[in-house]
Amino acid sequence: MVQSDKQISISRELAKKLFPLTLVICLVIAFIVPGTYFYLEFKRLKKESGLYSRQLADSIRQLAANSPTLWKYQATKYSEIIDGFVINKGILSIAVLDEQSHPINQFSHSEHTQGLFRQFGISGEPGQILFNNHKIGEIWISLAADAFLAKALIVFAVCLAIGVSLSVLVYKMPLGVVTRLEQKVLDRTRELESQVAAKERALADLASAQGALLEMSRAEGMAEVATGVLHNVGNVLNSVNVSCNLIMNQVRESRMGNVAKVADLIAGSGEELGQFLADDPRGRQIPASLSSLSSVLKEEQELILRESEALHQRIGHIKEIVTMQQAYGRVSGVLETISPEQLMEDTLKLSAGALVRHEILVQRQYREVPSITVDKHKVLQILLNLINNAKYACAESTGEKIIVLRIFSSGPHQVSMQVSDNGMGILSENLTRIFQHGFTTRRSGHGFGLHSGAIAAKALGGSLTAHSEGPGLGATFTLELPILSGDKI
Repeated sequence: MVQSDKQISISRELAKKLFPLTLVICLVIAFIVPGTYFYLEFKRLKKESGLYSRQLADSIRQLAANSPTLWKYQATKYSEIIDGFVINKGILSIAVLDEQSHPINQFSHSEHTQGLFRQFGISGEPGQILFNNHKIGEIWISLAADAFLAKALIVFAVCLAIGVSLSVLVYKMPLGVVTRLEQKVLDRTRELESQVAAKERALADLASAQGALLEMSRAEGMAEVATGVLHNVGNVLNSVNVSCNLIMNQVRESRMGNVAKVADLIAGSGEELGQFLADDPRGRQIPASLSSLSSVLKEEQELILRESEALHQRIGHIKEIVTMQQAYGRVSGVLETISPEQLMEDTLKLSAGALVRHEILVQRQYREVPSITVDKHKVLQILLNLINNAKYACAESTGEKIIVLRIFSSGPHQVSMQVSDNGMGILSENLTRIFQHGFTTRRSGHGFGLHSGAIAAKALGGSLTAHSEGPGLGATFTLELPILSGDKI
């Protein structure tokens, strides 16, 4: 209750300080407002009285104009003017003065009123009676002020009551407010105490669950890295598999066996090799066969060498992908200055076999752009995934299958690399969801490629975006990179 007594003491001190304010409020409402009303209404009546004086003076001027010397004595005509003039104007009295400011008694007029303020009148400026631009008299009109004073008294009484009530309310309000606040503070204190106890219990539960959550988060991150590695390696392994099949088919269909046949013929001739080559029909065919076989074996050798070199590059790319993911969480990869065109062409080499197998036409639209400094294998990883997605999109559509590769400058320090296809297209609501982890629209897809590609693009200081007009209208993926890039993960 010490706190309660303190609050009451504060409210009383506040009430004492507010007393001058309450007094000012009472005075303003009780006196200033009625006084203002009295002043404005008095001024209005005085102005109205002067207006009536000028109007009546104008009427009498016309009377004086008809008989300049006798107008003072024509009381009958004056009465006719007055009778029509005073109706509904609240006129208390009218006084007509001559040019020497003496009252003309036969022209005077007064109304007999009843009430507390019946003798109180308000006069304005006199109305001058002019004849030939000379003043020959003036008129004073006094308006009855009984209604005005009664209204002013009522306004004063109402404002006084309002001012006193408001002052008392302002004076006593702090005590009531502080009392209510005190009760609210006590209630809130009890509520906070219960909440603190509940939070302490929740913190204890949270501490026990936090370890489990951290372990789950770590496991989820490791799973995402692992799936990214598997997805990217899988893309390259598709190309490795194509190259291996080509080498195996070439070796299987090789004409190397013909060399053994020629060797057997030569060995069977014994010591008469010269006669065999000159006279035997089979011997005479050996030089031509060796010449033909030499060119064929040379072509086979070149093909196997090309595919072996491609295998070496793809295996190197797999090694780089694994190395990058092993260094996940810290600066990784080696920055190289390379032309975007070379990056795009290297990606095409990795996907060439699959594109040929699916009979997909590749169109190039390369503009001249500066070289960029990037982690080459990260860019290859993104582009390879985009081309593979375009391949699948085209494979699931009918008609001519086309992939368009574009390279252009999208800003003073930006280079854009686009992969467009005329395949199955993307729904508008999926244009942002396709970059989410695990989201895919392909039956055999895993939803890791575009997600990891978007992360890698951001790490390089760029962005990966998608655009499609809708299903069946193809899609365009744009990789935008800075000329001078770096790993920001």
